[in-house]
Amino acid sequence: MARAVTSEDDVNLDGKVWDPCFRRGEPREHGCLIINDNALGVAHVPSRFVSTGEKSLLGQLRAEESARDLQRQSWSAVKSRGSTGISTAYVLYIKAQGRQAARSLLYFPPASGAVSTYLRMAVEPRNPAPVVEALPTTINLQADSQVHSGGIVTSGPVTQNIINNNYPPAPPPPAKDDENAKLVAEIMDWLKAKVNFRAIHSDVKKKRAKGTGDWFINSDEYREWKTGEGSVLCATGIPGAGKTTLMSRVIDDLLLDESSNPNICVLFIYNRYDDLLSTAEILKGLVLQATQKQNRQFLDAVKSIQSRRKLQGIDPTEEDLIGLLLQLEVIFDRVYYVFDGADELVQPQVQSTTLVELISAINQLKGNAIVASRPLQVLQKLERANQVDLKAESDDMRTLINNKIDWSPNLSEVLEETGKREEIVADIIEKANHMFLHAALQVEALVNCHTPADVEEELKNFPRNITDMYKTTLHRIKAQDPRSVRIATTALLWLVHAKAPLRVQDLQSALSAHPVTHSVETSRKPPLKSILSVCCGLVEHHPETDVVRLVHLTAREALEPLLLEEQPHPHAAITKVLLQLMIDNNIPNCPLEHGHEMQELLQTPLLRYAYEHWGDHAREPRDQAGAREVVASFLHRCVSFPYGNVDWLQFGFDILQPLHVAAAYGFRWFIEDILASHDQPLPHDRPRTGQLSHPEMDVNMRSAKGETALHLALDNGHGVCAKALLRFRDIDINAVNGEGRTALMKAAGGGHKDVVERLLRVPGIEVNAVDRWGRTALMKAVVGGHKDVVERLLQEPGINVNTVDGEGRTALMDAAGRGHKDIVERLLREPGIEVNAVDGEGRTALMKAVVGGHKDIVERLLRVPGIEVNTVDRQGRTVLMWAAAGGHNDIVERLLQEPGIEVNAVDEEGRTALMIAAWWGHEDVVERLLRVPGIDVKAVDRRGNTALMMAAGGGHKDVVECLLREPGIDVNAMDVEGRTALMEAAMQNHEDIVELLLRVPGINVNTVDGEGRTALMMAAGRGHKAIVARLLRVPGIEVNTVDGLGRTALMIAAGGGHEDIVERLLREPLCLGSTSTRWIGGEGRR
Repeated sequence: MARAVTSEDDVNLDGKVWDPCFRRGEPREHGCLIINDNALGVAHVPSRFVSTGEKSLLGQLRAEESARDLQRQSWSAVKSRGSTGISTAYVLYIKAQGRQAARSLLYFPPASGAVSTYLRMAVEPRNPAPVVEALPTTINLQADSQVHSGGIVTSGPVTQNIINNNYPPAPPPPAKDDENAKLVAEIMDWLKAKVNFRAIHSDVKKKRAKGTGDWFINSDEYREWKTGEGSVLCATGIPGAGKTTLMSRVIDDLLLDESSNPNICVLFIYNRYDDLLSTAEILKGLVLQATQKQNRQFLDAVKSIQSRRKLQGIDPTEEDLIGLLLQLEVIFDRVYYVFDGADELVQPQVQSTTLVELISAINQLKGNAIVASRPLQVLQKLERANQVDLKAESDDMRTLINNKIDWSPNLSEVLEETGKREEIVADIIEKANHMFLHAALQVEALVNCHTPADVEEELKNFPRNITDMYKTTLHRIKAQDPRSVRIATTALLWLVHAKAPLRVQDLQSALSAHPVTHSVETSRKPPLKSILSVCCGLVEHHPETDVVRLVHLTAREALEPLLLEEQPHPHAAITKVLLQLMIDNNIPNCPLEHGHEMQELLQTPLLRYAYEHWGDHAREPRDQAGAREVVASFLHRCVSFPYGNVDWLQFGFDILQPLHVAAAYGFRWFIEDILASHDQPLPHDRPRTGQLSHPEMDVNMRSAKGETALHLALDNGHGVCAKALLRFRDIDINAVNGEGRTALMKAAGGGHKDVVERLLRVPGIEVNAVDRWGRTALMKAVVGGHKDVVERLLQEPGINVNTVDGEGRTALMDAAGRGHKDIVERLLREPGIEVNAVDGEGRTALMKAVVGGHKDIVERLLRVPGIEVNTVDRQGRTVLMWAAAGGHNDIVERLLQEPGIEVNAVDEEGRTALMIAAWWGHEDVVERLLRVPGIDVKAVDRRGNTALMMAAGGGHKDVVECLLREPGIDVNAMDVEGRTALMEAAMQNHEDIVELLLRVPGINVNTVDGEGRTALMMAAGRGHKAIVARLLRVPGIEVNTVDGLGRTALMIAAGGGHEDIVERLLREPLCLGSTSTRWIGGEGRR
């Protein structure tokens, strides 16, 4: 029965057809392949392969009587695609001579032009098997020809082997790509990217003039960084020097390398002052970008972390994310990290340790990192970093200025009239003092000049200081008509004080708020062009992200005090608009029941921002008094307030009442005021009760998800609200929420020592209560690293230090794994502490410290009498194996000093510490282990792999060299599939390791694996041209070996579409297929 190949899913029909057009991803409008047991019927190929002289050949198709059914089906298939297919089709018909099984390949090369100028077919070399070279451009089709409009290599008995085309493709099937794509989508949904860095890059790139930054790409400093191993470059420059523009040029340069080399991975981060990221969010961003490479090994590693953390109900830790990036660096030959705007993580009004934590993370990574920032003292903590000063080059500034002038026809014409355009440009550059931003603002100020005299006057008044330049620009704004001034100053107020990026429609809605009612009115909404125009260059729009922002971080710093002169309470003004918007959309008394409905509602312009950030604005200290009345009114309305993380609303939300909302958002004054107003005096007046006069004001009332006001206050870090609530005598301090957590657990986990102290003084407090996951308040304090809270809890009589949670973990394990040395030290002083306890994975506190690389904690634990160093976990791994896997050479060194340490122990996969270190490429660990007497360098795992094979396959040249120096190393050892170290290196395209192995006396280059394949076949099938060329230089290399399917290296290379390797193999004198026979119209000519 004939069948048609009509989609990529049909590429392998019963193992009989492979169509290279699909495999190569070529565009094909009317692709179709018809086959049956005897014949290959019709092949439609991309129109770029078809010459005009070959059109309408389909109508000439003729076949023998036995193939008429096939012919009719061919016509049917083509007609179903539309008649236009006929004019862009190249038709090939071949009649099989019998039913004997055969293998052949129809190969279309990537070069453009007609198929008829170049068609090559490789066939099974059971008989001399030639290859078709060039074909004439004009081919006459005859009814009984064996070949129609094409060329076929046939030679005597081999004719029967040309047709069925059941040659197995070398590349993996597309289904695997689909599987990887699904896994990537699942990971993206889990990690929830906060920022689309590629969209930001696209915006920055669009604004970059051609040629800008080329000087830096060609600089010695950049080239040395790029080619170095694990290099770090700290690129600093003054504000406005164009650092972001230069980093976008760096990213483009690296992405160009990545596009041509699959062993390179480029990851980048753009930090923004108006969208501050935590260290974990930055690391998530890097991991998410890495998943786009769809490397299966890396995806599996991420999936492993995802499964474990989902089970625990927590997000990945920074240690998890750094560990994943370290694994990525093992998988790829080169990993480049670009961090732009590091200085924007440090802001005066925000207390944050993000930059310090980011620097710590960069120091742990081994890839090449470049960090762009203003000069900051903290950057000196970057290890192995070279320094380079960035400043705007005159040529780059000249390009920018001329481009901006050309965008303004009026200014361009005026400057041409002066005849001094170049002189004026030079003057702008001189005043800008290497600051792109300063130059841009100067040109913006000149746009409204109508005469050369106007230009000269403006140039004289331009200040050299960027802050003064902002003042000058603000004066220009205020000199406009009143309506323009109102739009501009209001826009600047919102952008200066915004807590997150504002989209165009968000800002438009903010500007359309009525000055009295504060309600958004559509008729008052200004267009984007008007907003940008009246702001005189201080505001810019990013089309890819649709975000409107100030032109630079320095603009906010300079404009904030200037704007306060006219609007001393900016956050109060913003709060009024946000609260009114939520009231107008019925948020305080929300009738919605489902999360997706809430998500749809929040698509309303500015409403999502209001829902997320109204509390941030309302709590601003200097503006609280101005906003208190409107906030109190809003809170009283909140009888059914939908509460939840805006990114997780699809899973539902909680329902809060006024006291809950006040506690969750941190309004202590409201809690105290509302209690007093309901005849509930404060503690110094008279005894207290928990019940208020209104049910919704009951201090113990639960939300829809079982949270009390006390829980919500502690969840959100509002300790002052928690203390205010604790002043009520009847408050239930042991109340548990839906997850079984008490107020003490939340206070301990949040590090609220004063609240913990207050709770512990209440009689009946349950210090050993456990939540749904079996975790206690002590465990939560340990995980958070809150040493003072841990100390206080340990003073409580009856505290249980050995409680195990649902995964078998103890407080000591948590402290050791997270690197909290002081807490480990304190816990070890507790009588009866169990140091050898194992969790559900069979891991001890010592193992967790080793996995985390915490040498000081390892050292401390090893001093504990009776500590066990050879315990194995559920994977069969010991602490030594984990130290080897992590590349912690100092810990390996310390463990080897322990009496009785087992160096040749094997895990459940049969791998030793040496194998594991070799697999991960940790040369120093391998070298140290090899010095241990009795170390087994020939050990094999359950799949027969040796340490040498693992190092060779992983591309770890230094480790291979180290192992090859060992006496008695077996370079020809084979795994259970018959593969050698040479094969592993050849398959993975590690040229340097192949070279090393080929220098070893006695290396066998012709070894065949269980499927009959040699190293040459593997390299040819993967398209590794350089390795093929090197192997062919080895004396005695066998080029015509056939595998279990009867394929040669030549056939495998052709099957993979590797034309250059086919060409190289055909130059080998002994390669079967190096002569050709042409068959035209049924007559063969040699």
